Amino acid sequence: MTKEASAPQDKPVFGASGRKIIYDKDGKPYVQFPPLKLT
Repeated sequence: MTKEASAPQDKPVFGASGRKIIYDKDGKPYVQFPPLKLT
């Protein structure tokens, strides 16, 4: 993974561990890798 400031798609948010947090259509955040459950 490279740190580049290109056009953000779907506004990816990077957590403290470098995980990319994506928000689905319901607005619920989920992490791409590793897939852990947000409780």
